[in-house]
Amino acid sequence: MGSCEFWDPEPWIDAANILTAADDPLLALKLLDMVPAYYRQSPDGRIETMRKKILGKLVTTNWYATCEDVIATPEQGEFTCLNTRRGVEMCNEVKRLNEKGLTPTIIELAPGTYWLPIGMKALGLKFCYYPITLNKQIIPLADSKIHFCDLEFHAGPVIYCAFELIEHLHHEDDIQVDIERLGIKPDLIHLSTPYCTYDGRLESLDWSNKDLGHIRTYAPIDFINVARKMFKQYNWTVIPEQVMHLRGELNVDFKL
Repeated sequence: MGSCEFWDPEPWIDAANILTAADDPLLALKLLDMVPAYYRQSPDGRIETMRKKILGKLVTTNWYATCEDVIATPEQGEFTCLNTRRGVEMCNEVKRLNEKGLTPTIIELAPGTYWLPIGMKALGLKFCYYPITLNKQIIPLADSKIHFCDLEFHAGPVIYCAFELIEHLHHEDDIQVDIERLGIKPDLIHLSTPYCTYDGRLESLDWSNKDLGHIRTYAPIDFINVARKMFKQYNWTVIPEQVMHLRGELNVDFKL
């Protein structure tokens, strides 16, 4: 009673496989829930197998907290600063401020290998730096190369940045929460994420042997809309390259 003679789980499984390969495993899991009522009450084993396959490859906060990052060398940091959009935009921003006699405080969420401060230091730019990171074990090594600032005594404009992070977060508004917890309103915000699916090659359909770090994708309109939702007092511009870049500037005349 209530079942469907025409029920076939294969279209759901095929679609979930495509979505997962396209860096959208959260959408794939949602799709696997969107079945006729009978199969929500009595789940199809093939659907459940696919669900567990996806869940078994998702990367969690614990994975990021325990993975071993290697601190970038000055040469690696300088190369990334000069040859990636996020690096070029940040260096240009800091250079403009330095030319006005200002030394910005950079707060970076999820610094990874710390290529940004190491590279900018190698390029002779003036800034203070503060990381927000899960990977506590490499903080002393990074601090020995950069010297972190004390936010209680920070001066100059604040730049908040999070690069290639939002597509990894189960809760994308963590980007807003982490800066709000510090009680600081940045003057400038820089964010980046891949343009839609980062690697859409046919080979990407074979995702079962890799960790699923990318859990959602963003078209340019998605990216700028989520930034506007999190940070309402900013004017945003987007550079829609393979790895998109967003720059937000605080609008002091904005009224909430």
